Amino acid sequence: MSRPEHRTAQEVLTAAVGLRAQVVLDRLPAAVEDQYDAVHQLRTAVRRLRSLLVAFRSRFLGDEVTDLRHRLSTFGDILGEARDLEVAAELAGSVLEELRTSGDDEPVEEIPATLIDAILEERATAHEAFVAWWEEHGEDLTTALEHWAEDAPVDPALAEESAKPFLKDAVRSEITRARTMADRLEVGLLDGPDDRTLADAHRLRKAGRRLRYIAEAFTQPPAEVLGKKARRAAKRGSRLQTVLGDHRDALLLGAHARRLAAEASTPRAAGDFRAFADAAEARAASALADLPQAMKKLRSAALPTG
Repeated sequence: MSRPEHRTAQEVLTAAVGLRAQVVLDRLPAAVEDQYDAVHQLRTAVRRLRSLLVAFRSRFLGDEVTDLRHRLSTFGDILGEARDLEVAAELAGSVLEELRTSGDDEPVEEIPATLIDAILEERATAHEAFVAWWEEHGEDLTTALEHWAEDAPVDPALAEESAKPFLKDAVRSEITRARTMADRLEVGLLDGPDDRTLADAHRLRKAGRRLRYIAEAFTQPPAEVLGKKARRAAKRGSRLQTVLGDHRDALLLGAHARRLAAEASTPRAAGDFRAFADAAEARAASALADLPQAMKKLRSAALPTG
């Protein structure tokens, strides 16, 4: 393999995208079979590939990248339904166990466990929907992914550009984008968020995730060109993704429990669901404790220079 300073942007971008497309292909069978954690692993692989396709969309042949992005967007949404329910069930189990062992004089009854059962049933249905979609559309998606894995349609003009400055510019752009999203977020309002604040947090979380995935793509083989500054940027994007993801998941679970409390048939059941919601929302607040530091780290991230 040639030295980083001698590799072209076309060579490195082709290698990075080809690897991500192949990983999606490799993880598909286990997800269809619903092996442990397989849906999560596949969804992550799809997100990594989509991040590259979006960040470098003007550097691929137009019709082909638009087609694959559209296919992966639909596929990712279907996978997301199953994975989000997996996360909700895991978090609900943890919250319920915390309540059962909290030492309160009146611990919650088993009623909140019905929430977990319902989530798991929804998750099973979501996986069935994923398999049904795959049986109908999987052949076409597989063909497209195999094409990109073998020879991604990267703009031939990139053969004339050096990879290192080209990719430093890309990571710098992702850091700037994430910082812009961070500047828009009013952190203090997340304790009692309105829809606008939640939407800003959602955009920042996605910006952190994309920063992470772009930086990681070019600090790891077979496209390893960038160094420690990009690796640090990836870690800072990952931290934002984790903090805001944990907050969102717990907040949504709490809101679900409050709806069940409002619909409960007895005062005791309503009280148990409210206690569950309180505990889930406490998890959300706890996650936010790390947000100011995560945002500070993002703002101090060194911008890779050409």
